[in-house]
Amino acid sequence: MSHKKLLTILVPTFNRLGFLVRLLSSLESELCGLEADVHLVIGDNGSNDGTAEFVKNFLAKNPFVSSFRLESNIGPDRIFLELFSRVKTHYFWIISDDDMPRQGLIGKLLQKLYTIRPTLLYLESYWAPNIYEISMPRLQELELESFEMLDYARKINIRTTFVSSWVVNSLSMRSRGVGLVQIEEGLGTSLIQLGWILPLLCRASVLIASKEPCVFATLGNSGGYQQLRTFGVNYPKFVQESTRGNRKLELALITTYLYSYLPRVIYSSRRGATVFQGMQSERHALLNLIPALYRYPVFWITCFPLLLMPRPWLRFFHSALGYFRSAI
Repeated sequence: MSHKKLLTILVPTFNRLGFLVRLLSSLESELCGLEADVHLVIGDNGSNDGTAEFVKNFLAKNPFVSSFRLESNIGPDRIFLELFSRVKTHYFWIISDDDMPRQGLIGKLLQKLYTIRPTLLYLESYWAPNIYEISMPRLQELELESFEMLDYARKINIRTTFVSSWVVNSLSMRSRGVGLVQIEEGLGTSLIQLGWILPLLCRASVLIASKEPCVFATLGNSGGYQQLRTFGVNYPKFVQESTRGNRKLELALITTYLYSYLPRVIYSSRRGATVFQGMQSERHALLNLIPALYRYPVFWITCFPLLLMPRPWLRFFHSALGYFRSAI
């Protein structure tokens, strides 16, 4: 009887050959000796920068790897869905082409998956403009913490959207009735990954997070979608629909994000900047936040003033809000 693989690592890519070369080089080294446990799948979203030729050569050297190439770019939501449809293992982990697992992580991760069998495993991230300049020692031990649902939600909140940090139990998804049909409802939101993370969070039994950074994430390199609509409208809508009937869980996911993350996005938008590069133009986007978030009292304290405040006062209020957050 052949050994059944435990984990599928999924790598979506589009016209970022330099990033992809570095990521796959790292994975090739990390997976040496672990090929029987891990399936690596590369999804090329219609790249035209030499990615196809590189992937072809990479597969020739690594028979445990598979790939597919689309004729044209179908967007991040659909490429994630295409990758998800190819998962046949107990666990899957999507790693964006511009992110990278910490050296020494994957072998330790497999050991924990075999012994703990988490429903969701969140890998803490370390963000930098250039992840290849990060000086962090090889991971010697993967230390994990177990959380109750509400504490997990408060800890993670908006980071539910960061796909490279999540190792997901696909068998738990199927047992809870979460499949392609349900996930497809998130197409067009730029947050389709919440279609598997939030249902598992709401009904999970084993919620785990790493104690130290395990994923190196490229700062400010996402783009191509509407920032305020994605994080100010689509995210709370996803949370509201997924946590229906559990107001405590809804507030646990939303409140911290309204204190810490969304004010920074609004502040950047009002000053003519973006948290991420390459964002789409958003006319009247700020006003769309009100019907999406009016039900949360903290919104009126931390975000609403930033929507209306004269621009010369923005920096003062934003700084005061940061001081208040650090104080509590």
